[in-house]
Amino acid sequence: MQGLTSYTRRAAAALSLSLSLVALAACGDDATLTEVTPSADGQALTIAHFEITETQAVSGQPSDTARQRTVITDAAAWTRFWASLKPDPNANGAPPAVDFSRDMVIAAAMPVRPSGGFRIAIESVTELSDRLEVQVVEYSPARDCALPPVVTRPFDVVQLPRRDKRVTFVERAVVTSCDPSARLDTVRAAFGKGVDSHGVKVTLTAVPNDSRCPVNAVCIWEGDAAVALRFEKSGQATDVTLHTSPKAGVVSTTVGGAEFRLVGLTPAPVSPNTTKESDYTAILVVR
Repeated sequence: MQGLTSYTRRAAAALSLSLSLVALAACGDDATLTEVTPSADGQALTIAHFEITETQAVSGQPSDTARQRTVITDAAAWTRFWASLKPDPNANGAPPAVDFSRDMVIAAAMPVRPSGGFRIAIESVTELSDRLEVQVVEYSPARDCALPPVVTRPFDVVQLPRRDKRVTFVERAVVTSCDPSARLDTVRAAFGKGVDSHGVKVTLTAVPNDSRCPVNAVCIWEGDAAVALRFEKSGQATDVTLHTSPKAGVVSTTVGGAEFRLVGLTPAPVSPNTTKESDYTAILVVR
């Protein structure tokens, strides 16, 4: 599974939406959702998330703006769906290769959103005797969050072993708080300048990649920035690369008993990007 990262985890959920496995299926904002209790039994399948590249973070209006839960079992449907993720006709690239005699694809997308701070995750797929149960979580920012006005269309796409069973989507919604009073400590580490927190000196040493969605563009996902940080405590130094998007890599690390979580990188990107590496400041929450 090239271009994928393995990821298995169980999640609690509260809502269910059923789809047939024989073709593409989607539901709009007005879809009826029925409360269910997710099954405790069954076998968790290994799923792999498709990595999203810069070619998917493009300007333009997404071709499908509704909430979507999709099951793909053939190459033609996969080609059509992958093309729908790239509204820019100049965005090149065929869909990643999938052997549909052995594997299948499941996708989940939120409706178009007016700002950053939204994301969606397919957290697990459980095989039961009569169906597959897909755990989906939609994350939305709280009202107190200050977010850039960037139109986004968050989605998640996974590959997994093929099963010819009906698929049930078990959903839950999570509101992410941005209330500063809920944070124990917030650290702003400017490039090359160490800052102390919880007995640890934190220094931003490099920004190897910044593919976040520009604030003056319309994107179908929020993008990601890779941030290289040095943590020093008691004469020992540790270099760690954290990401702004959990889809791209780890977002936190623990040093000296304190958890450092990357929650932002300033300045926000614009197109064309003229930001120098020395202009960046990493924002971390420490607990």
